[in-house]
Formats: sequence, structure tokens, C-alpha cells
Amino acid sequence: MTSGINQDRPPVEAWQAQGIYPFHREAETPVELLERQLFDQVAWLLSRFHAGCRALAPAAVSLQFRLLRQAVECGPEELQSLLTEVLDLPHEERRAVHVRA
Repeated sequence: MTSGINQDRPPVEAWQAQGIYPFHREAETPVELLERQLFDQVAWLLSRFHAGCRALAPAAVSLQFRLLRQAVECGPEELQSLLTEVLDLPHEERRAVHVRA
């Protein structure tokens, strides 16, 4: 999902080219911008460090990214629930993406 991409920042352009990035327009408000930045960071960590995410077909990654976007937009509790219950992210990896309200 991220091969050949600079590992210092989220590969948003690559995700857009693959058609898996769930945002299709520019952020219009400061809140949207912060949500987008949070999404980018969490998605990047998942794509880099969670073996299950790296092995998925693009359609499955697209679905996970849409779910992740919704969780980010709903708040920290929803994001943690998604990471735990849906993605089955191990405790250590959840700590890496822990979000404080």
C-alpha cells in the first residue's frame, strides 16, 4: 500500500491515485482540516505497521479507510472502538494512535 513512497509522511497522493482515499474535496473548515490530518496520520500508521492492513486488496483498504474516516469524524471514542473491535489492532499499536479528546 505504501511501497516506493516517502515514509516520513502519509502517502495521500498515492492513496488518491489508487482510488482508496475517502476525501474527494479540500477541507473547507479548520475542523475538517484537523479531522483530515488525524485521518492521514492514523491511516498511515495502520498501513505501515499493521500486517493485516498491508495484505488487503484495494477494495478492502478503501472500506477500512471509509470506516476510519467516519470514526475520526465521530470522535475519539469511536476511533478507539474501530481500532479495537473492527481492525483488531493489538494494544501496543492502539497506543501508538491513541487520541485524546
